[in-house]
Amino acid sequence: MKSILFSLLVVSLRFFSGPTSLIAYLLIAIYSLGSRRQIIESAFLCWFLTMVNAQVAPQVTNDFLGRYLVLLSISLSAIVHSHGMQGRLRTTTASTIALGMVFTVHSFVFSEMPDISTLKALSWTLAMASLCSAWSGLSPPDRKASEQYVFWGLVAIAGASIPLLGTTAGYSRNETGFQGVISHPQAFGATMGVLAAWACARLLLARRIDPKFLGIVFASSAFVVLSESRTAGLAVILGLPLAFMTLKALGRVSLIKELPLLRKSYFWLTSGLVIVLAVPFLSSISDFGGSFIRKSGRADVNSVFEAYDNSRGQLIEAMVENIAKYPLTGIGFGVASDPSSMDVQRDPVFGLAVGAPTEKGVVPLMLAEELGIPIALLSGIWIFGFVRRAANAGFVPLALMLVALLVNLGEAVMFSPGGQGLVIMLVLSMAATTVRSKLVT
Repeated sequence: MKSILFSLLVVSLRFFSGPTSLIAYLLIAIYSLGSRRQIIESAFLCWFLTMVNAQVAPQVTNDFLGRYLVLLSISLSAIVHSHGMQGRLRTTTASTIALGMVFTVHSFVFSEMPDISTLKALSWTLAMASLCSAWSGLSPPDRKASEQYVFWGLVAIAGASIPLLGTTAGYSRNETGFQGVISHPQAFGATMGVLAAWACARLLLARRIDPKFLGIVFASSAFVVLSESRTAGLAVILGLPLAFMTLKALGRVSLIKELPLLRKSYFWLTSGLVIVLAVPFLSSISDFGGSFIRKSGRADVNSVFEAYDNSRGQLIEAMVENIAKYPLTGIGFGVASDPSSMDVQRDPVFGLAVGAPTEKGVVPLMLAEELGIPIALLSGIWIFGFVRRAANAGFVPLALMLVALLVNLGEAVMFSPGGQGLVIMLVLSMAATTVRSKLVT
């Protein structure tokens, strides 16, 4: 109850005015110092306050001050509640800190914009290591409560977006892609994609069909379609089957034993009936899928591959050129393919870089371009370690892990804690630190 009341308070402050929004960040920073569980809740709240739709909440001047304050307080809290990092660090936290140190040293030595790269490397390291540490140290009851908080927080975002379906505010970014209470349709689609995968995995893990999870699956999937986020749609479509295929290989677990619902005959009968009933509507379904791929006519494409090339082709070409020029050193962590095009935000007092957003897709190429091929391979090993730990924990964390990673094939956000990346990092760290049978079902 305390978590819910506090969440309502800071969200209300965010929606009231710009100055009270900064107070909300301050309260979140203080709240995060309380416990590991409050670190998780604070990260989620910070993400939402940062990503809220500007048409339904006031804009905040110098909101980076609030974000960095929360990031620093989360990091301090993680250190305090891990007893000053004494004793053996858990694998996820230790490997994340080690990788972050590599990023930071690389930023000093090789980056074309050292101040920006260093800021981004340190921010990512602090955020990701703190989240891994917080999730790893939770007691089973607190972990269950934290997972419930994040899951139902995502459901609340979906519910709060429903009233915006018939308004211009819900489509303010590009007029056709629905963004709900989030600032961009792509971010909203990715968020709903994670929720859809999570609800579907929980549904399959149950011993019977739970109507509320079934409803969440349909609602969140519908929001993915309405957002016109093709990346999120493909992440869900590919992520769940990929989790089926890799669970036994990496986790050495039988799907039939792992997912009780698959042993129920009525599940297969219902699935077969849905497929049969869909056959007469294949043409309409095909047209609908084509409309989704073409973003309601805004994209002149006829296939997923053409859509991907159309939206990410130029970005990929620029990254490939830089990889060819700097195969070993890269151009710098968080640096745009064309550094001169970056809009660098600096604090008004000291002139320090506090923000420099970049738009890139395809995380593997991004890592090779920014860090060089050797460190990109090292990052790949780190990612694989996370996937393997999720697979050892079971289907739910593995499905979440894969969907969150697949989102980054179109929107490279998992190394950017300043915006949408924070919720992706929250999900990845949760999945990687799950112990079998401990993820809430």
